[in-house]
Amino acid sequence: MRTPALACVIVLLAASAVPAATFQVDDTGDAVDLTPGDGICATAGAACTLRAAVQEANALAGDDRIRVPAGTYALTIAGAFENAGATGDLDLTGRLRIVGQGPEATIVDAGGLDRVIDVRPGARVTLVRLAVRGGKASNTEVGGGIHTDTSSRLVLERVLVESNEALVGGGIGAGGRVKITASTVRDNFAEAGGGLLTTTDATIRKSTFDGNVADGILEIFGHDIAATGPATVTIVNSTITGQIQTSSICRSEPVQSTVGADFVLSNVTVNDVSNIVRTLDSCTPGEGEGTFTLRNSIVQQCNATLISQGYNFVQPEGCGILGDLTGVVVGDDPLLGSLLDNGGPTQTLLPVAVSQAVDGGNPATPGSGGFACEPFDQRGVARFLGAGCDMGAVEGH
Repeated sequence: MRTPALACVIVLLAASAVPAATFQVDDTGDAVDLTPGDGICATAGAACTLRAAVQEANALAGDDRIRVPAGTYALTIAGAFENAGATGDLDLTGRLRIVGQGPEATIVDAGGLDRVIDVRPGARVTLVRLAVRGGKASNTEVGGGIHTDTSSRLVLERVLVESNEALVGGGIGAGGRVKITASTVRDNFAEAGGGLLTTTDATIRKSTFDGNVADGILEIFGHDIAATGPATVTIVNSTITGQIQTSSICRSEPVQSTVGADFVLSNVTVNDVSNIVRTLDSCTPGEGEGTFTLRNSIVQQCNATLISQGYNFVQPEGCGILGDLTGVVVGDDPLLGSLLDNGGPTQTLLPVAVSQAVDGGNPATPGSGGFACEPFDQRGVARFLGAGCDMGAVEGH
């Protein structure tokens, strides 16, 4: 005979074991699901479109999955401010993994109709091997390609985010935590945060940001990445061809002030880092400014004070550098090649053989902890030691 306590445990376990559903998309059209929540992805024409699969996944509990074959999935149903996935962008509300066949093969394109994907409150979403393209948010919305709510979580794995537009966060507008791995964010446009704008913690690994543009709001640009705090943005083994920027606003009324985000860079190649503090009245700036802490990295331009953890290549002589200056090279050209396919899932900037960045990194064994170089580079190639590993995102020679 079961005791009441044991029976209660069994009921709770049974209730928590919600089965996951997998939906196989078989039509590139944009028709809605006939009966969301019946567990069957089927439009009136008996097809499973991406939108219909999203509606079914939203209506069901559990960790659901949508498999999307090669093709271009154009969003064509107008209705920008609806939040159930029936019109406009694809609203994602639950725990969901959407898997394509590769960013060159599986393309979700909003064609300027709306943003592409909206990760709604409480959602946990992973996007894998697909492209997010052609999104355009209204002037009251954040995130042209992808938007995340403050209580949501987003993971991108081998995703291409390109040619999207918004007032802020052209490619991605992140209010909730975001993790970007082996992905490319390029050719997006905004007033601030052309590629990514984040107001919370973000992690970027083995990824490339390129060709993103921000026109600027109150001196705040962040062509590739713009961030405000309180937040920490961690960038590892990544290539940023434009600008990353942390910004804060200083007002005498603290409730109206904002603080900057803190960037941590490990084996990163970045063109420009910038720290902007907007002083709008008689307040004293300084408190709440964002920071840039870096190791084994290459910086070609800056408008910030850098906190070194050793073995960095900083091209401009006028850039302020604090912290550990061991192995720091200042005022020279890192001699990087063009952005090319040098292997791996993303394009990279390879230093030429005579660059001081080659073997200029920390001489400790890569991956051994502390401030040693990362064990693998952006392409997934094992780092090796000469006098040291290579500074920047790529172990070139």
